[in-house]
Amino acid sequence: MGTGRPPLVPVNTIDVFRPDTLWGACRMALGVTNLGQLLVDQATQTDGRVTARAQALCSMLNIPYFRLNPQLTENVALDETNTKILVKMLWETTAYMRCMKNELEHLKNLLTT
Repeated sequence: MGTGRPPLVPVNTIDVFRPDTLWGACRMALGVTNLGQLLVDQATQTDGRVTARAQALCSMLNIPYFRLNPQLTENVALDETNTKILVKMLWETTAYMRCMKNELEHLKNLLTT
């Protein structure tokens, strides 16, 4: 079970270079900031290569693999208390789980046999 995939956001320009002007130094600082954010995102990703490797390992060992991780429309903090945000997240998760009916049925059968 996942905690939900964060929304897809565009990546800002990552341009790290040796500046030769004050404006270039500002642009480089922005590029370094964007590069830092990209590194954090990659290190903490909940999808992509990490899950592909887990799925490949399970497949190799003939172990069923299920990925239940709804795509959320906004980032939700772990300590979120805003009712509107929590209800929206709950609704998106419920809709996702209804779409995953066949996978859930297969998982249920595996767990009850």
